[in-house]
Amino acid sequence: MRLRKLQGLALGGMIAGISSTPLTGQRPTPTPVAPPKAAVDGSTDTATPPPDPRNQKAMRRLRADLKKLTANLANTPHAFKGSVRTKSAAPEEDLDIEFTGACKGKLQWLQLAEWRIVFRGQREVVSHQEKPWGKPQGDSPEPPLTPHLFAANLPHAKLSLPKPTSYRDRPALRIQASWRGAAATKAAYSASTPSSMHERILEAAGRAAGRPDRDNYLVDACLIYDPATATWLAATFRLAILNGQPAPMEQQWPAPEGLPPRPSNPIVEAIWHLERCDLKELPLPELDARARALLEIDEHNQPNQPPTKENGG
Repeated sequence: MRLRKLQGLALGGMIAGISSTPLTGQRPTPTPVAPPKAAVDGSTDTATPPPDPRNQKAMRRLRADLKKLTANLANTPHAFKGSVRTKSAAPEEDLDIEFTGACKGKLQWLQLAEWRIVFRGQREVVSHQEKPWGKPQGDSPEPPLTPHLFAANLPHAKLSLPKPTSYRDRPALRIQASWRGAAATKAAYSASTPSSMHERILEAAGRAAGRPDRDNYLVDACLIYDPATATWLAATFRLAILNGQPAPMEQQWPAPEGLPPRPSNPIVEAIWHLERCDLKELPLPELDARARALLEIDEHNQPNQPPTKENGG
C-alpha cells in the first residue's frame, strides 16, 4: 500500500491559525470572586477535604508499577502492532495506517506500508519496496509511536487510579493519563504521522497545547497493563484540537475505548493505538552484508568486536 500524498488545503489552512488565533475553547479571563465567609471556627464551608490515604497509597503503588514497566520495556525483548488514524472535517484527507515494530537488545525494527527500517542506536538502515538495504535518504518515516516513547511520558502525566479490566481473557488494570502545559507538548512530540501535512498540523497543536491559556486541546491516553509482571499490554494515545462548542449527544464523535468523552467535537484529532504481540510474529528482517556493516553487527546480530588476538585479529 503506497502512502497517500496529501495535498488538500482544508487541513493545511489550520496550521497558521492553531498557534495564533484563539479558538472558542480558549480559557476566559477569570472574574475575581470574593472569598467564602469564614465560619466561627475560622474554617470555610468550601474547604478542600484532606486526601484519602488509601488513594495516596494506591497512587504510589501505581507510580512504582509504571517505573518497573518502563524499565522492562528497556531491558526485555518485545513486539507490538500499532495504528495511527486521523479524523477531521475533511475525511478525504484522513489517515488510517497500520505499522508493526519490535525491540531486542540494541536492535529495533519497524515496518510501515512499503518501508522496512532497522535501528541500532544512532545507526539506521532502510529498505523501500523490497529494494536493497541502504542508508536513509530523508524520505523514510519515523516510528509513529512506540511503547517505550509512550511510557516515557507517563511520569509527567496526571493519572487516574487503576481500575480492574481484562485483556485477551487475562486480568489486567486500566489507567487514564492526561497532560497539560509543557508536559502536553512533550507528549505530543513523542508521536508522529507519516504524512508531512498532518505532521505540521500536529506539531503546531503540540506547541499550542503547552500554553496555559488554551483549553481547546486534548492530550490524553489510556494504558492497560499486568501489575503482576509490570508488563504493558495495550495503549491508546489521543491528540485533539477541539472546536469548543458543546454538541448534542447524537452529534458527538464516539470516544476511543478506554478514554473519556471529549468536552466538544474535534476540528481534527489523531489517535495512536499500540498492542503487545509475540516477538515470534515479528522477526528481525533478513539483513544483507551491507546492512550489517552499516549497523555494525555480525551474522548473529551481535555488535562487531574490535580485532584482538583472541578472535584472530
